[in-house]
Amino acid sequence: ATLRATHAADSASGPGGVDVELTVDASIPGFQIVDKYHSVETAGYCSLRLDKSYSHGSRKAEETTNFDLSQRTATRATAHSDGKSDVTTPSCPHDILAFLFFVRSELAQGRLPQQQPVFFGAVYDVRLQFRDTEPVKLTGRSVDADKITVSYRGPASNGAFDMFLAKDAARTPVLFRVPLSIGVFSAELTK
Repeated sequence: ATLRATHAADSASGPGGVDVELTVDASIPGFQIVDKYHSVETAGYCSLRLDKSYSHGSRKAEETTNFDLSQRTATRATAHSDGKSDVTTPSCPHDILAFLFFVRSELAQGRLPQQQPVFFGAVYDVRLQFRDTEPVKLTGRSVDADKITVSYRGPASNGAFDMFLAKDAARTPVLFRVPLSIGVFSAELTK
């Protein structure tokens, strides 16, 4: 998995805004699995837009969610169709990537965020639980990281996964472990 974040001096997200991209390639021989996410956020990690696309074998989808902070709404639109839906948001909504950066910021200040809605197509109720600090082996080195269990509940699915954030000042994400029906999918983030 590759995570890229750019802090912009002046962009669509405003002064100090954040532009984040996450690409996950879990392809296996004969079956392509590629997910791409792009988030535009304010300097305070409030979502402005989330672009989401995936290719899982022959299944492909694209959608965009635009957040109107002044109206406290999010409009989700799927590509290649007229499908649109609106939902009410908090004053500072978080899509999945904005939430990750918000969590990192809060942990750097010694706080674990409270349960809250997170936008990822549908709206998910997300709760974090600190588990422990453990060494995580990464490409020839070991990094002490906080293990946090992320529990989520949405309209059609619920579950939990573990994320590991380094104990550095930036609280760098280093590993995600997601249980699936066929086994545990681990994604090590590369720099």
